[in-house]
Amino acid sequence: MSLSVGEIIERILDNRGIPVNQRESFLNPDYDNQHDPFLLPDMKKAVERLLAAYKNQEKITVYGDYDVDGVSAATIILDAFEKFGFKNIDYFLPDRFKDGYGMNERGVKLLAERGTNLILTVDCGSLNHAEIDFAKGFGIDTIVTDHHNIAEVQPKAVAVVNPRRPENQYPQAEKFAGVSVAFKLIQALQSKLDGLPLGQEKWLLDMVALGTVCDIMQQTVENRQNTFWGLKVMEKTRRNGLKSMLAYAGIDKPNSSTLGFVLGPRINSAGRLETAEKALELMIEKDNFKALEKAKHLDELNKKRRKLQSDALEIAIQKAKDFENDKVLVIADENFNDGIIGIVASGLMEKFKKPVFVISIENDISKGSARSFGEFSASQAVDKAREIIIKGGGHDAAAGVTLLTSKIDEFRKIVNDFYIELKLETGEEMKKLLPKVDVKLEDFSPISLDLWQEIVKLEPFGNGNEEPTFEIKNARVVARQEMGEQKQHLRLTLTDGENEIKMLKFNAPEEFFAEIGDQISVIFSLGLNEWQGQKNVEGQILHLERIE
Repeated sequence: MSLSVGEIIERILDNRGIPVNQRESFLNPDYDNQHDPFLLPDMKKAVERLLAAYKNQEKITVYGDYDVDGVSAATIILDAFEKFGFKNIDYFLPDRFKDGYGMNERGVKLLAERGTNLILTVDCGSLNHAEIDFAKGFGIDTIVTDHHNIAEVQPKAVAVVNPRRPENQYPQAEKFAGVSVAFKLIQALQSKLDGLPLGQEKWLLDMVALGTVCDIMQQTVENRQNTFWGLKVMEKTRRNGLKSMLAYAGIDKPNSSTLGFVLGPRINSAGRLETAEKALELMIEKDNFKALEKAKHLDELNKKRRKLQSDALEIAIQKAKDFENDKVLVIADENFNDGIIGIVASGLMEKFKKPVFVISIENDISKGSARSFGEFSASQAVDKAREIIIKGGGHDAAAGVTLLTSKIDEFRKIVNDFYIELKLETGEEMKKLLPKVDVKLEDFSPISLDLWQEIVKLEPFGNGNEEPTFEIKNARVVARQEMGEQKQHLRLTLTDGENEIKMLKFNAPEEFFAEIGDQISVIFSLGLNEWQGQKNVEGQILHLERIE
């Protein structure tokens, strides 16, 4: 018997671990359900130093990161501080290629030349002990606001506002993005300064939502309520930059996918190919026409990034054939742009179902980016090679490494030996790449506009509240259409014997190109196709297997 729409939604909420008595607050988050910002470590010290800077109108530089989270955090600080009445404030975002992540001596020297008295970091700084000391040598104080890993001993900053510190008393703040920590600093200053009345800080939530989703923070509790309301703010955003970007993308009503797959890549393209300050300049632009010009430039950069990414992935796929027996792919080439190697690594991992390192060769020094899954930790693999690399680190699923070009072959052997040492079952590991299924269906009859409208109420989607997924194991292909210049996109029409549904997969892998008449098992999410006033629910293929 087919499941009802209500039963399907209940199963999805069960899979999210949301108790029945909390479902109303999950579906309709209350923005006011926020904690005291002074529960974050060193918040009082940060505010006191900023009040002193305000009184004397010292030169403050917002020092951010070159990704969406860093740009979003810098945007809201500049926005709020202008309203508070800080008269002497500017910004600096490091160059991915010249500076790398975080504070650096080149940047500090530049700020000393500008006459900066106080550096306020956003989304970076927690491990920049030497750079903060270096700044002190110029008479520059530093306040750190960040959410990344910390050291056992904190840098000698005026304040280190980071929820990862053991002193943190703010519930679940360890799930905050850098932009959320910056937002709490603004809320703390609201209690001490005029200019941004209580409630008006909600206009900053569009950028809080953007940074939170794009930094893949868990969509639970305060993150969810800020993203939920942030999307509503974005519909009415006062930012000419956001309006222009949305106009170029043809989007009237933004959702979480808009943040992660439309706005995020455009902002990141600036930091990947040129400088992230181009994205920040767009976010704070007040002139409509200039905003349109800057949004157009980011749109063009994003197209260039996609082309570079596509070309690099094609090269990487060809090179991977030389290492088809390796458990871990280590692919290196002089043509790889350092700004896109992480995306290429993700594409290779999806295609070959293996952990991947993609390395950009730059003369004697090369830089790599890793993507992994299952029990093989990318950061542990990097650590195994610590004797031969210049630097490296990261997380289980993603890591970076810098090494001598002459050491690449040796690095490849070390990470593959590490995989073998772990004695992992490759088949079991590959299963961990499969999408988690929320609801198993007997047939397609429950899929309808009614179901789609109920699913939309579960927005915003993201880490911890992913788009709902479905599985059906007895579908038959009745039509197939290949699309795109290289026939790389796929549309299948499937039937369960009575009901039909169209399903799409962009850049479909070879194994998804089932033939008409094939019986298949398919895992999919849902999307809405609107054409000439007609609305139809379609599937987005996540995994497909032929049934023999």
